[in-house]
Amino acid sequence: MAELHNLKKDKPIESKSTVKIESKTFKLAENDVRLKLTVVDTPGFGDFVDNSKCWEPIVKYIDDRFADYLAEETKIDRSPQIEDKR
Repeated sequence: MAELHNLKKDKPIESKSTVKIESKTFKLAENDVRLKLTVVDTPGFGDFVDNSKCWEPIVKYIDDRFADYLAEETKIDRSPQIEDKR
């Protein structure tokens, strides 16, 4: 009962939850098959009360990857081996 009357305010927990994009690329090889796998993680996605625009950084990331590839593909003096980060 004494605890109910002697409540202490705890320090607020600081949470720096943001929607950021983390991508990691792995090169896999099995037998004669080689694969470049990119895993994209979005920590903090959907953590907010108002998630009405939480998808915008993810869509921007995807659009930027496509724009980078298109820019490389449409160069006059382009490399025959374009790195595909889409």
